[in-house]
Amino acid sequence: LLQRYEQVVVTVANEQKQVATGFLLEVSGRCRIVTTAEIAKGDLAILMRHHPPAGGESRVVVLAGKVRARDAETGLALVEPLLVQEQDRDVPLFRIRASALADPVPGLAVYAIAALQIGPALLDHSVFQGEITATDRPGAPRRRCQASLPCNPGSSGAPVMDREGRLVGM
Repeated sequence: LLQRYEQVVVTVANEQKQVATGFLLEVSGRCRIVTTAEIAKGDLAILMRHHPPAGGESRVVVLAGKVRARDAETGLALVEPLLVQEQDRDVPLFRIRASALADPVPGLAVYAIAALQIGPALLDHSVFQGEITATDRPGAPRRRCQASLPCNPGSSGAPVMDREGRLVGM
């Protein structure tokens, strides 16, 4: 799962040095980053791991990000990734397509790929395993699901996927 989606999961940092996780998603034919609205303020730096197709050494690509939408109710933000360095013009932006969505049900095994911030250290692409524990809470204004995944500094905004890599939530 990590090898398949490593280039879809990104680390997002704002000017205040707050860190979260995000992921590339195709929205209306455009590549956007979905992350937590909590840190989506001002100019953003997006750190993306790139593996050249020829099997060369991977490198971290730094992109600028422009917040295009924030939703206080869901806590989501849509960010437009902007390539900022000439040598990164050839970096493909892999993304999850909306057709790759899973229907969460209690007991479904799920995985999150997230950044993990421990003091000044950042461990990107940490993998966590859990399961869906509840869906459709009575009285909730929107459909939500609850998962037994750890929540650590930097992991907010991480994609939650099933075994096949279908997006369940974040």
